[in-house]
Amino acid sequence: MKKVQQLNDETKKQETPIMVQIMILAGICLIGEILAAIIPINCSSPVYDFVLVFLLLQFKIIHLQWIEKISNILASCMLLAFVPGTISIVNETKQLLQIVFPAFLAATIGSVFVLVVSGWTVQLLIVAIQKIKQKGEA
Repeated sequence: MKKVQQLNDETKKQETPIMVQIMILAGICLIGEILAAIIPINCSSPVYDFVLVFLLLQFKIIHLQWIEKISNILASCMLLAFVPGTISIVNETKQLLQIVFPAFLAATIGSVFVLVVSGWTVQLLIVAIQKIKQKGEA
């Protein structure tokens, strides 16, 4: 019995070839694309991909070792995806500075407006509930 368990432990520890890991993730991405096309919800396919990977790992349909190495590689490369956007923001700093104050002002006024309206709405609901309770008691 111990030998069988040792063999199982050794099998689990064996590293899955990188091409197999790529194929697993590519298959999951393909399924995510199909789901995004079929399901009439405005949701991009990477969201479906993340959910699928999570569910497959949770229900132990796939093991972490099967996709761990390629996932680490992709996660380490993810920073490169944000570099072009950051560079374009730096290049447009002059234009961004022109809209920072108006955007900050609009956000501040909007937040105060939402706060005031929410407060008034809650107060009106409290008064309405109290009147309904008073009518019920009488």
